[in-house]
Amino acid sequence: MTAIQHMAAQLARLQRTPDRKTRVLQLSASGFSQRQIALEVGVSRSTVFNIVKANHQGVAHE
Repeated sequence: MTAIQHMAAQLARLQRTPDRKTRVLQLSASGFSQRQIALEVGVSRSTVFNIVKANHQGVAHE
């Protein structure tokens, strides 16, 4: 596990975010790249992109 992956894992645990959308948005707001977020959350980069984009547009992403 790289240092960045370790930091992302710690951040996720500290914030206790059970939902992947919330985790993606929190990690994005913390400055992590979409690639780093995808690796940490276990989703594709396109999923991360879509969640962040929908959030910026005020659209609910399922």
